[in-house]
Amino acid sequence: AQDESLWNLTYDIDFEADDAGAVVRVALPFDTRHCEVVDEQFIHTGLQGVIRGPYRLTRTRELLVSAPRAGSFNITAKFKLRLSPRMDMSREPAMEYMPASEMRFVREEPNITVGGESVQKFIQKLPLILATPSEKLQWIFRQISDIPSDSPGATDDPSAALDETVRQGTPLARLRAMVALCRAIRIPARMVTGFEIRQQSNAQPTRWVEVFQNQLWVPFDPVNGWARYLPPNYVPVRRGGD
Repeated sequence: AQDESLWNLTYDIDFEADDAGAVVRVALPFDTRHCEVVDEQFIHTGLQGVIRGPYRLTRTRELLVSAPRAGSFNITAKFKLRLSPRMDMSREPAMEYMPASEMRFVREEPNITVGGESVQKFIQKLPLILATPSEKLQWIFRQISDIPSDSPGATDDPSAALDETVRQGTPLARLRAMVALCRAIRIPARMVTGFEIRQQSNAQPTRWVEVFQNQLWVPFDPVNGWARYLPPNYVPVRRGGD
């Protein structure tokens, strides 16, 4: 839409609980400069639910739902979102603070192999002429953008995407690889999961990367070619994690 538009986003979640007390964590949309959550409704009959967040540093909100027993359950969550191509700066801080002691976005975690052989070998190929973090980041973005995703043998393994002999990976593998490369040169980076809000009956989550630069989390989507900017209809629901 060229102006403000109102959208309905619905989650329909079926899950099996192995035992009583099993918890499902459901990430929820939150206000951004382009998105306002106008209304939300949760239906989880027979389940106990509580909303947590927004969490410090990520602003992620979650619905935590616990099962009273083993069995099959359903959660329905309905959101009314107002999107606008114009930014509302009052809904997000102009500058973001991250303590120097905060290390979660530069260290290794499952599927983000910062110290892996393939990551370290790839980092060694950084041209010496690249002096600033911004130049190095742009080089990493171009390299990840060039990795093919359409091969039948592509996997979610970021090591395969970076390996010169394989050089292929799913979109998820490429995003994991970009986060790992950024962290390997001490640039904080994280995965973001959200939705591309458009008219469709079976919306699936999409992912991109955010990199911390100049006191701001800057978005990158090497799979679709977006750098330092995303369209207004990209709505995040979870920042951090895989």
